[in-house]
Amino acid sequence: MKSFHISSLAALLAALLLPVVAVQAQTVPATAPHTSSAADNISPDAGQALLRTLDQWRAAVVAGDRAGLEHAYHEQLSYGHTDGEVLGRAPQIDRTLVPGRRFTAVDVTDLVIRRRGELALVTGGFAFHIKRDDGATSVSRLSGLDVWVLENGRWQLLARQLTRPTH
Repeated sequence: MKSFHISSLAALLAALLLPVVAVQAQTVPATAPHTSSAADNISPDAGQALLRTLDQWRAAVVAGDRAGLEHAYHEQLSYGHTDGEVLGRAPQIDRTLVPGRRFTAVDVTDLVIRRRGELALVTGGFAFHIKRDDGATSVSRLSGLDVWVLENGRWQLLARQLTRPTH
């Protein structure tokens, strides 16, 4: 297992200062069943493997698939919520799979990827469509910054910070 130290932080900061490597994507809806994928909206040179992983994460959220979420999340995950709570991997999976509600779709908009070596910064909008057992539905529209890491040949979400947009 790799540790992330000052050199990784320096690489992350350098990535922030680099020009955008990927093009912006169109709105990318994810519903069950999966009808559209993020990979369909990004040029082939923009990190297809990362986009497939993002689609797999969205499918796991919608399916309530614990194993899929474990596969997508790095064991050192730091997941920051709009309520200020910051969760690790297991607590985040538990929060996603709360009894009494399920995600019916996760839409991703304005996706931008900045890649620096084994790290990728991904920004975009997330719309989490939720249905409760009592029939109530809601959509939580958030902006987010993800840090994905390429480790052992696959991308995993290392960190996410979600915020409520002002508009």
